[in-house]
Amino acid sequence: PGIIGEIGCDGAYVSPAEERVLRAVGRAQRRTGLAVITHALDSPVGLAQLSVLEEEGADLTRVAVAHCATWPQPEYHQAIARRGSYAQFDVGGRFAHETEYQLRQILEFIDHGHLERLLISHDICLRSQWMAYGGKGYAYIISEFVPVLLRSGLTQNQIDMIFIENPRRLLAGA
Repeated sequence: PGIIGEIGCDGAYVSPAEERVLRAVGRAQRRTGLAVITHALDSPVGLAQLSVLEEEGADLTRVAVAHCATWPQPEYHQAIARRGSYAQFDVGGRFAHETEYQLRQILEFIDHGHLERLLISHDICLRSQWMAYGGKGYAYIISEFVPVLLRSGLTQNQIDMIFIENPRRLLAGA
């Protein structure tokens, strides 16, 4: 595999069962060098996840904390980046208000100097999000969100960092 994940926590804390899984993932990441993506929804639990992984010797520069937009606290996003990990923002375009909301979070993260710790992804998990069922589909990020980023003032070099260099560093460590 190229990545271990998505390793999740179901709530705002790491349960004992989730901690056992995170510890096993930390050990596996240390031994294999594979990247890790965690699931941290609607809370700052991503920081606790990073602590468990770090205790097991995981390389936090090869860890991404997903669903950051669901906890819209810039301090949280920045704390993930300061730990050396990636803050991953899901921009699936599910709702009309999401694009502007997520754009603001992403631009603030970049403004704080964390471009190199930013990942942008889909979180398409429902049929209603597929184009065949009326959703924006898998092409949304490239076809619609990248132009929004460019119109907001990001350069092509910054776009390349987000969509080429950052995933390369996460997945390949290079």
